[in-house]
Amino acid sequence: AMAAHGSWATGPDPTRAWRHVGLPIAVSGASVACATACTNPLDVLKVRLQVMDGATTPGIGGLGNGAQPRARPTGMADAFASLVRHEGPLALWKGLTPSLIRAVCYGGLRLGLYRPITVLVDSSPSAGPRPADADGSPPGSPARENGGGGGSMSTKVVAGCASGAFAAALLNPTELIKTRLMADERARG
Repeated sequence: AMAAHGSWATGPDPTRAWRHVGLPIAVSGASVACATACTNPLDVLKVRLQVMDGATTPGIGGLGNGAQPRARPTGMADAFASLVRHEGPLALWKGLTPSLIRAVCYGGLRLGLYRPITVLVDSSPSAGPRPADADGSPPGSPARENGGGGGSMSTKVVAGCASGAFAAALLNPTELIKTRLMADERARG
Protein backbone atom coordinates (compact mmCIF):
# COMPACT_ATOMS: atom_id res chain seq x y z
CA ALA A 1 0.00 0.00 0.00
CA MET A 2 2.85 2.36 0.79
CA ALA A 3 4.48 1.87 -2.62
CA ALA A 4 1.26 2.82 -4.42
CA HIS A 5 1.02 6.15 -2.61
CA GLY A 6 4.73 6.91 -2.26
CA SER A 7 6.81 6.83 0.88
CA TRP A 8 8.87 9.22 2.90
CA ALA A 9 11.95 8.15 0.92
CA THR A 10 10.50 8.49 -2.58
CA GLY A 11 7.86 11.15 -1.91
CA PRO A 12 4.27 11.22 -3.07
CA ASP A 13 3.31 9.77 -6.44
CA PRO A 14 3.04 12.79 -8.81
CA THR A 15 0.55 11.02 -11.09
CA ARG A 16 -1.78 10.41 -8.17
CA ALA A 17 -1.39 14.01 -6.96
CA TRP A 18 -2.23 15.33 -10.42
CA ARG A 19 -5.25 13.06 -10.76
CA HIS A 20 -6.67 13.85 -7.31
CA VAL A 21 -5.79 17.53 -6.93
CA GLY A 22 -4.40 19.10 -10.11
CA LEU A 23 -6.88 17.73 -12.62
CA PRO A 24 -10.00 18.69 -10.61
CA ILE A 25 -8.62 22.22 -10.18
CA ALA A 26 -7.87 22.54 -13.91
CA VAL A 27 -11.22 21.13 -15.04
CA SER A 28 -13.16 23.24 -12.53
CA GLY A 29 -11.30 26.38 -13.56
CA ALA A 30 -11.89 25.75 -17.27
CA SER A 31 -15.58 25.06 -16.68
CA VAL A 32 -16.10 28.25 -14.69
CA ALA A 33 -14.12 30.24 -17.30
CA CYS A 34 -16.44 29.02 -20.08
CA ALA A 35 -19.50 30.03 -18.07
CA THR A 36 -17.93 33.41 -17.27
CA ALA A 37 -17.15 34.16 -20.91
CA CYS A 38 -20.76 33.38 -21.86
CA THR A 39 -22.32 35.47 -19.08
CA ASN A 40 -19.89 38.44 -19.16
CA PRO A 41 -22.24 40.61 -21.29
CA LEU A 42 -24.99 40.22 -18.67
CA ASP A 43 -22.52 41.07 -15.93
CA VAL A 44 -21.46 44.25 -17.79
CA LEU A 45 -25.09 45.32 -18.15
CA LYS A 46 -25.79 44.56 -14.48
CA VAL A 47 -22.80 46.61 -13.31
CA ARG A 48 -23.72 49.51 -15.59
CA LEU A 49 -27.29 49.57 -14.28
CA GLN A 50 -26.01 49.44 -10.68
CA VAL A 51 -23.66 52.41 -10.99
CA MET A 52 -26.15 54.78 -12.58
CA ASP A 53 -27.08 57.69 -10.37
CA GLY A 54 -29.93 59.80 -11.63
CA ALA A 55 -32.33 60.32 -14.49
CA THR A 56 -29.58 61.25 -16.93
CA THR A 57 -26.00 60.20 -16.89
CA PRO A 58 -22.94 61.31 -18.88
CA GLY A 59 -22.60 57.88 -20.48
CA ILE A 60 -24.41 54.68 -19.67
CA GLY A 61 -22.26 53.93 -16.61
CA GLY A 62 -22.22 57.31 -14.92
CA LEU A 63 -18.43 57.48 -15.31
CA GLY A 64 -18.64 59.09 -18.73
CA ASN A 65 -16.15 60.94 -20.84
CA GLY A 66 -17.87 64.31 -20.92
CA ALA A 67 -20.23 63.36 -23.74
CA GLN A 68 -23.80 64.56 -23.88
CA PRO A 69 -25.89 63.10 -21.08
CA ARG A 70 -28.12 60.24 -22.18
CA ALA A 71 -31.40 59.14 -20.69
CA ARG A 72 -30.99 56.40 -18.14
CA PRO A 73 -31.93 52.97 -19.58
CA THR A 74 -35.03 51.49 -18.00
CA GLY A 75 -33.98 47.84 -18.02
CA MET A 76 -31.57 45.25 -19.35
CA ALA A 77 -32.84 45.42 -22.95
CA ASP A 78 -32.63 49.22 -23.02
CA ALA A 79 -29.18 49.14 -21.38
CA PHE A 80 -28.04 46.57 -23.96
CA ALA A 81 -29.26 48.69 -26.88
CA SER A 82 -27.72 51.88 -25.46
CA LEU A 83 -24.38 50.22 -24.69
CA VAL A 84 -24.06 48.67 -28.14
CA ARG A 85 -25.20 51.87 -29.87
CA HIS A 86 -22.80 54.18 -28.03
CA GLU A 87 -19.78 51.95 -27.32
CA GLY A 88 -20.06 49.11 -29.82
CA PRO A 89 -20.65 45.40 -29.34
CA LEU A 90 -17.18 44.73 -27.91
CA ALA A 91 -18.14 46.81 -24.86
CA LEU A 92 -20.18 43.80 -23.72
CA TRP A 93 -16.91 42.02 -22.99
CA LYS A 94 -15.26 44.77 -20.95
CA GLY A 95 -13.58 43.35 -17.91
CA LEU A 96 -13.29 39.91 -19.51
CA THR A 97 -9.57 39.49 -18.75
CA PRO A 98 -9.87 39.90 -14.95
CA SER A 99 -13.14 37.95 -15.08
CA LEU A 100 -11.39 34.99 -16.70
CA ILE A 101 -8.42 35.19 -14.33
CA ARG A 102 -10.81 35.17 -11.41
CA ALA A 103 -12.94 32.41 -12.92
CA VAL A 104 -10.05 30.06 -13.59
CA CYS A 105 -8.44 30.62 -10.21
CA TYR A 106 -11.57 30.99 -8.07
CA GLY A 107 -13.53 28.21 -9.72
CA GLY A 108 -10.52 25.96 -9.82
CA LEU A 109 -9.61 26.50 -6.19
CA ARG A 110 -13.16 26.49 -4.83
CA LEU A 111 -14.25 23.34 -6.61
CA GLY A 112 -10.88 21.64 -6.99
CA LEU A 113 -9.83 21.94 -3.35
CA TYR A 114 -13.17 20.70 -2.01
CA ARG A 115 -12.34 16.98 -2.28
CA PRO A 116 -8.78 17.22 -0.84
CA ILE A 117 -10.05 19.34 2.07
CA THR A 118 -12.86 16.84 2.67
CA VAL A 119 -10.32 14.00 2.80
CA LEU A 120 -8.05 16.06 5.08
CA VAL A 121 -10.87 16.95 7.50
CA ASP A 122 -12.23 13.40 7.36
CA SER A 123 -8.83 11.91 8.18
CA SER A 124 -7.96 14.29 11.03
CA PRO A 125 -7.66 12.71 14.49
CA SER A 126 -10.43 14.93 15.84
CA ALA A 127 -12.86 13.57 13.25
CA GLY A 128 -13.28 10.40 15.29
CA PRO A 129 -14.40 7.08 13.88
CA ARG A 130 -15.79 7.32 10.38
CA PRO A 131 -18.80 5.30 9.31
CA ALA A 132 -19.04 3.51 5.98
CA ASP A 133 -20.49 5.52 3.12
CA ALA A 134 -24.03 5.10 1.90
CA ASP A 135 -22.66 2.81 -0.82
CA GLY A 136 -21.03 0.66 1.87
CA SER A 137 -17.42 1.64 1.12
CA PRO A 138 -15.35 1.76 4.31
CA PRO A 139 -13.16 4.74 5.25
CA GLY A 140 -9.91 4.81 3.27
CA SER A 141 -11.22 2.56 0.51
CA PRO A 142 -10.47 3.39 -3.14
CA ALA A 143 -14.17 4.01 -3.79
CA ARG A 144 -14.25 6.61 -1.03
CA GLU A 145 -11.00 8.29 -2.11
CA ASN A 146 -12.08 8.45 -5.76
CA GLY A 147 -15.27 10.36 -5.09
CA GLY A 148 -17.40 7.68 -3.48
CA GLY A 149 -19.19 10.41 -1.55
CA GLY A 150 -17.66 9.93 1.92
CA GLY A 151 -17.81 12.25 4.84
CA SER A 152 -20.47 13.58 7.12
CA MET A 153 -22.54 16.62 6.34
CA SER A 154 -20.44 18.71 8.74
CA THR A 155 -17.25 17.60 6.96
CA LYS A 156 -18.74 18.65 3.63
CA VAL A 157 -19.84 22.03 5.03
CA VAL A 158 -16.40 22.69 6.52
CA ALA A 159 -14.66 21.68 3.28
CA GLY A 160 -16.99 23.83 1.16
CA CYS A 161 -16.60 26.85 3.43
CA ALA A 162 -12.82 26.47 3.64
CA SER A 163 -12.26 26.08 -0.10
CA GLY A 164 -14.67 28.92 -0.95
CA ALA A 165 -13.28 31.29 1.69
CA PHE A 166 -9.70 30.63 0.63
CA ALA A 167 -10.48 31.28 -3.04
CA ALA A 168 -12.59 34.38 -2.32
CA ALA A 169 -9.98 35.94 -0.03
CA LEU A 170 -7.20 35.31 -2.52
CA LEU A 171 -9.06 36.62 -5.58
CA ASN A 172 -11.06 39.56 -4.23
CA PRO A 173 -8.76 42.13 -5.91
CA THR A 174 -9.57 40.72 -9.36
CA GLU A 175 -13.28 41.20 -8.63
CA LEU A 176 -12.66 44.88 -7.88
CA ILE A 177 -10.65 45.38 -11.07
CA LYS A 178 -13.31 43.59 -13.12
CA THR A 179 -16.13 45.72 -11.71
CA ARG A 180 -14.25 48.98 -12.29
CA LEU A 181 -13.48 48.05 -15.90
CA MET A 182 -17.09 47.09 -16.52
CA ALA A 183 -18.42 50.32 -15.02
CA ASP A 184 -16.11 52.65 -16.94
CA GLU A 185 -17.19 53.29 -20.52
CA ARG A 186 -13.73 54.67 -21.29
CA ALA A 187 -11.99 51.40 -20.33
CA ARG A 188 -10.65 49.36 -23.19
CA GLY A 189 -11.44 45.94 -21.70
